[in-house]
Amino acid sequence: MRDREALVQLLEGVKRGEQAACRQLYLTWRPGVLRLLDGFAQLDADEREDLVQEIFTRAFRAVGNLKAPEAFEGWLFSIARNRALSALARQSHRGEVKDRYAQEQDDASELIPE
Repeated sequence: MRDREALVQLLEGVKRGEQAACRQLYLTWRPGVLRLLDGFAQLDADEREDLVQEIFTRAFRAVGNLKAPEAFEGWLFSIARNRALSALARQSHRGEVKDRYAQEQDDASELIPE
């Protein structure tokens, strides 16, 4: 799909909301997006699959903002990288919240007389 004219036609179809174009774009670029996400070892397989869906949904909605078709690959992979980093930040935050909760529970148990 690296042929510029084919990519331009495909992106135009996606802009028009054509399901066949969306499907083709997804099937063509999904393996590359997954390879990029595989580099984020902290994400499990289910999280990566969820991110793939989110990434393509965002790309389909924003494809009209893409100025140059030849920038598509970098643009898509930027979306993927940013979504993966956001997912990792959410994981980290959840871990911090769990740790704080556990600490608060320990602290509170010290206040309870035996």
